[in-house]
Amino acid sequence: MAQPNIQINFGKFEHISESWNNKTYSHPSWSLIYELSPGGICKTRHETVILDSKHIYLIPPELPFTGYQKDNPKQFYLFFETDSFYEQVQPKVYGIRIDKLLSELLDRIFKEIQPEPHFLSKPGMLNAIALASSALAQIPQEYITKERIDPRVEEALRFLRSNTNVDIKVQEIADECGMSLSAFTRLFKSETGQSPYQYLTDLRMNWACEILLSGNSPMEKIAEMIGYHDRFHFSKTFKRKIGITPAEYRRRGQKL
Repeated sequence: MAQPNIQINFGKFEHISESWNNKTYSHPSWSLIYELSPGGICKTRHETVILDSKHIYLIPPELPFTGYQKDNPKQFYLFFETDSFYEQVQPKVYGIRIDKLLSELLDRIFKEIQPEPHFLSKPGMLNAIALASSALAQIPQEYITKERIDPRVEEALRFLRSNTNVDIKVQEIADECGMSLSAFTRLFKSETGQSPYQYLTDLRMNWACEILLSGNSPMEKIAEMIGYHDRFHFSKTFKRKIGITPAEYRRRGQKL
């Protein structure tokens, strides 16, 4: 029998700030969220989950959710990949009650957090893998299904994630799938809860947020990196999605 495999892609321990208000996420990997204090809210198509410090929350790959917050809670989160078996789960937010083992793993991890770009020491990373494994193991079996996302949409998602920096025409993706534009758009939305354009915009805005907080690249360069031809279109879209301008987002992030 193949052994489960977990790979940590990214993690942070930070105040989520006002930028989490009305921001939509859809990650290609699993998300694990733990809040030290209440204040975070995850809203999907089917449920609204108020986050608390008594649970670890697992969000499956490709599940779009909108994040809200109040009181600027501090949040620990991981993005990780695992075997396809655990990708075949019903699309919902899983609240895993923190037991003695999970509590001990969190304590060990917090002692091993390091300044960027390292995030965690090697022992801390091993404990993070153990945390993700232990939380996954507590997903009830009845939520694990053999149903997969439509392969045409799955391929489109991979294409969109790999080409956020280029001018993408949804018609071209529909043609590759052998479908009309309207039929492809309906199928994509039924599988993901978003139109292809909405999904691509969210990918670009999530990437822009990471770039804004990780360096001092000029706005023109950031716009180019995420597929916009001019900074004004980028700034307008960013403010509509995030609620503040890119420059203000960067300033607030630097103060945290």
